[in-house]
Amino acid sequence: MHPHILTKTEDQVIRLKLQGFSRKEIAALTFRSTGTIQRHFQNVYEKLNIQNEIELYNWYAENILDINIRKMLKVAVCMTHGVIADVNQSVE
Repeated sequence: MHPHILTKTEDQVIRLKLQGFSRKEIAALTFRSTGTIQRHFQNVYEKLNIQNEIELYNWYAENILDINIRKMLKVAVCMTHGVIADVNQSVE
């Protein structure tokens, strides 16, 4: 999601939540307690300066989906012009 901000586990937990899994299901899938999952969410909320799941979905849409869409557009433009795209370069 945002590798420079979130830990690998926090990223995994958030991605599962965004796929529609409940916190209890996330705990089972990741072999962690529900308390540990709750703490991961608290850490993510603090790091992203958000308060709830609605804000999490909005943050993801604004920060991750937008970046991925720009990367896809960059690849499409490069393919159109016969250029190999490095999608990890700045896409702004």
